[in-house]
Amino acid sequence: MGTLHFLWLFLILLLQILSGNELFLVSSQRLEDQKSLLLQLQGSLQYNSSLSTKLARWNQNTSDCCNWEVVTCDSSGHVIVLELDNETISSGIENSIALFSLQYLENLNLAYNMFNVGIPTGIYNLANLKYLLNLSNAGFVGQISMTLSRLRRLVTLALSTLFPDVIHPLKLENPNLRHVIENLTELRELYLDGVDLSAQRRDWCQSLSSYLPNLKVLSLCYTNFSGSLPESISNLQNLSKLELSNCSFSGPIPSTIANLTELVYLDISFNSFTGSIPYLQQFKKLAYLDFSENHLTGLLSPAHFKGLLELAYINLAVNYLTGIRPAYMFELPSLEKLFLFNNQFAGQVKEFRNASPSLLDTIDLSNNNLNGSIPESIFGIESLKLIELGLASCRLQKFPDLKSQSRMTVLDLSDNQIHGPIPSWIWKIGDGAMEYLEQPYNVSSTLVILDLHSNKLKGELPIQPFWSIPYLDCSRNNFNNSIPLNINNSLGAFFSFANNRLTGRIPESICNASYLQVLDFSNNALSGKIPPCLLEYSKNLGVLNLENNSLYGIIPHSFPIGCSLQTLDLSENKLQRRMPKSLVNCELLEVLNVGNNRLVDSFPFMLKNSSGLRVLVFVGLVEA
Repeated sequence: MGTLHFLWLFLILLLQILSGNELFLVSSQRLEDQKSLLLQLQGSLQYNSSLSTKLARWNQNTSDCCNWEVVTCDSSGHVIVLELDNETISSGIENSIALFSLQYLENLNLAYNMFNVGIPTGIYNLANLKYLLNLSNAGFVGQISMTLSRLRRLVTLALSTLFPDVIHPLKLENPNLRHVIENLTELRELYLDGVDLSAQRRDWCQSLSSYLPNLKVLSLCYTNFSGSLPESISNLQNLSKLELSNCSFSGPIPSTIANLTELVYLDISFNSFTGSIPYLQQFKKLAYLDFSENHLTGLLSPAHFKGLLELAYINLAVNYLTGIRPAYMFELPSLEKLFLFNNQFAGQVKEFRNASPSLLDTIDLSNNNLNGSIPESIFGIESLKLIELGLASCRLQKFPDLKSQSRMTVLDLSDNQIHGPIPSWIWKIGDGAMEYLEQPYNVSSTLVILDLHSNKLKGELPIQPFWSIPYLDCSRNNFNNSIPLNINNSLGAFFSFANNRLTGRIPESICNASYLQVLDFSNNALSGKIPPCLLEYSKNLGVLNLENNSLYGIIPHSFPIGCSLQTLDLSENKLQRRMPKSLVNCELLEVLNVGNNRLVDSFPFMLKNSSGLRVLVFVGLVEA
């Protein structure tokens, strides 16, 4: 018995060894087969190998193709994931037998390539595709084939076109959307941005709710829809993300949208929706809300947002919303970004409670009918480290207190009613200073853009470092002082004090501004002569506008070789004698206006080589 038992165990062990060897051989052969198909695919595709980060690295000398980048295999050695997005592939996929032979593929990503063909029907034979078919922004065009409905296991389908107006987009016309999706019952995410669905009329929504009731993500931006949003959208009650921006929807937002209680992300921006905003209390999970660029009207009240504890992003900009001051929105506990610009909110924003724990970091209330001062509680928000602040056209009457904003680079307070002098702390914005400085000499700032045009500012012109802000616009105010004499070479690139009441001379120190590209002192009361150095150093200066002052003397003969001027306006002054011959060096000149001076000269034929010249004004020129 002992001998027989031993022989029996030996036979079992031998069979296991032989079986293992057979499995190893089968597995090795399978890997070779899969590797061969991938190399065939690589050889059939046209792409830029110098820009490729995936295909170009496939190497036939590497034994295990499952270790290649963007290739994933299952435990049996079958390729189940292939990610060839952003590979500059332009052709070769149309009849790619190698690709369509990868029958075990569950995830195929060909997004962001440069095909200019219809979607190959062979892709639809990959019946095991499950987790993802991503053909977005790959250049595929034409009618989407009915054979797509064969992919019954598919969970995510992405066929979006990023630039639908630039190329002929994909379209669903015949067959229509219903015929394509009716068998895709496992689908949870559908991205058809830019696909032409105009032939669907109102049927698209009913088709989706009938055949894809478990859909979680739906993105249909730029799809050429029109008319009202169907009320049947409410049947997609499992949606967590809905994007319908940049369509042509009109009419009111259907009240049945409130049934989409699972929504986390809702974007219906850039449409023509009218009427009031529906109450949103049911959207307890909502974190992102964008209703901007519509024609929405009516009163906005706390009731619209009551109980939305997860809401982090609100964009209601560019509508016609009116009513209460929006301070209550600042109290939403998760809110980080709030955009309400270009509406019709009126009055003064009131103070609000609980500023310190607020998560707000971005607020834009510009172009409303607000007035008065900014509430102090806003600046009690610990996380509000403003980088850009736009409060243009808000009827502000005084400067908001921003001296503690250490990260600010852009400040736009233009077209308000701010009066009085510019506070001395304003050029401390961006350097972390917390103190009020009366004489801020030699202080640096990270402020890049300061736009104060169209206010009622007056008083002393600030000195350094105010002048060194790269983009500074103080035009259309009431400054009536002279320009400081000690301007140094730190003057910014754009500098405008046009339409004020500046007096005195243009100081020669302004010539040291080596970065200056636009200088506009037009419509002031400046006198004296034009400093020759201002033109002599004009190799970077593109725009010089000194129109409507009281400048006299000659136009200096100092335009250098390589002059960069594109616009030169010296009109409405008291300049005399002849045009300088060195103006011939300004070959980039497009606008030249020296009208209404006291010049005595003939037509300036030296400008005949200025091929870009578009405007030439010599009104009042006395012929020599």
